[in-house]
Amino acid sequence: MILSGTSRAYRFIGRLPFAIAFGIFRAAVYSAWYLAFCILCMFRPFTGIMILTAIVMVPMSIVVYAHPDAASGMPFGRSV
Repeated sequence: MILSGTSRAYRFIGRLPFAIAFGIFRAAVYSAWYLAFCILCMFRPFTGIMILTAIVMVPMSIVVYAHPDAASGMPFGRSV
């Protein structure tokens, strides 16, 4: 079936608002994705330091839990 020029124009005008809305939605999703990626990349050094801190703090907390007298001067130790 061959469409006339008027019919094509009506189809284009009918689809145009949906195409614009889809484009705006797609731009918003991509913008949010890249903004979140940028912000989360800023936290990479912080999370690296937290992993190193966890390597020290977890064994120390296990020792303090097992022997509370070992942490008498530390803030989380048992008060006298």
